[in-house]
Amino acid sequence: MYTEETFEGKFNIGDRIRALDFQHTDEHYIEGEIIDMGLVNSQSYGEYGAYTITVDNDSKGRRVGMTSFIPFQLIALGDEGKFTRITLAK
Repeated sequence: MYTEETFEGKFNIGDRIRALDFQHTDEHYIEGEIIDMGLVNSQSYGEYGAYTITVDNDSKGRRVGMTSFIPFQLIALGDEGKFTRITLAK
């Protein structure tokens, strides 16, 4: 069993978003302004739709200033139930 959530079309270029990180808790996240959106081609994950952001806030402080890709579609397997959520940042 899996849970699926899609964020495609919910945000626009120029919006500042927060994406919860893989630890799936509110304490682990990155934030940044959307600078692009569309298909991303990754050697590791293949082609997928994503928001491209410039990270300006990282709960761990490691990715500030970097570009990051936030997938439109997120899937959790099994009983995870919680998975990366995307919201407008404050």
